[in-house]
Amino acid sequence: MKFILCFLVCCVMPIAIWGQLTKNQEDSLRMELERVAQQLRHKNIPDYSTTVAVIPFSTSFEYDQDTYDFPTMLAERVQTAVEQSKRFIMVDRLDIEKLLSIQLDQRKNEQRYNFWQNVSESHLIETGKMLGVEYIFTGNISNVATPYLISGGFGGEIAFTTKVISVETGKIFATTTCKGATEKLLGKNSKREAINAALDNSAKPVKEFLDKYFPARVFVKNLGELNRKGVPKELTIKGGLAQGFRDGQNLDIMQIKKSEILKENFDFTTIASSDSYSKIGEVKIAEIFAEQSNCKIIDGGKEILHKMSDDSDYILIAQSKGYKSNVFDRLD
Repeated sequence: MKFILCFLVCCVMPIAIWGQLTKNQEDSLRMELERVAQQLRHKNIPDYSTTVAVIPFSTSFEYDQDTYDFPTMLAERVQTAVEQSKRFIMVDRLDIEKLLSIQLDQRKNEQRYNFWQNVSESHLIETGKMLGVEYIFTGNISNVATPYLISGGFGGEIAFTTKVISVETGKIFATTTCKGATEKLLGKNSKREAINAALDNSAKPVKEFLDKYFPARVFVKNLGELNRKGVPKELTIKGGLAQGFRDGQNLDIMQIKKSEILKENFDFTTIASSDSYSKIGEVKIAEIFAEQSNCKIIDGGKEILHKMSDDSDYILIAQSKGYKSNVFDRLD
């Protein structure tokens, strides 16, 4: 359904939004939209996945722009982290850039990093709507440092803010401060190597950010053996690497009434709005496979056992730990 909607948007939105375009611009815009829509239709991703885009970050410090393209370098790392979470349909930022270039007639811009500085947030949001994007990831890089370490070699640090803009509301959906850094005692041979290592290590806080605001959720499959007190020590969930889970990741075990699951409009992305959805325990992934994971129960073993009984009115769901329960309030 989402892809059909995207196709309809591709046919109608250019004229509705960009009434000042020339005929050639309008034709080019329509062709680009149809090409991107065709690409999205062939992606093998569940219907409930969220469509997002990651664009270059802004900067609030001076640096050699001819040597480093920090906005794009960080955006590439953030996009990789988002894609690895397996929860999103990703619209390539180059597709957004092409559409904006047509709309703003900036195809001959001499400096690529200046392109994004000249794009207003309103233009960005309207372009996101054309492509069926629901959220846009961006942010600001506040500092990049490459100190020389006492142990020898260069260290690398990058501090940045990640924000997610809701295309529907035009407002900031969520934001957080992040930091990527190299090992303190292991210096790199060059500043460039140190910067790249710090950028690579920025993926961890981004993934934690995704767990909070775009949590992964799967059903609990079954319980493992019981300890001497009759409490389960392990359980298996119906999700693994293919669903973006990570080895050693902590998860909350949530309960929800079976009657809620059986509703025709049930959707994992809005499940938290259910009155019966609440936490009863916590587990840690001990062994992970492609489509399932074995987890050690850390807390709530007795309640988990009770809610997994045949006569229980509840179904259990494993969810990324740290999820912000008020996130759906921001959509109102």
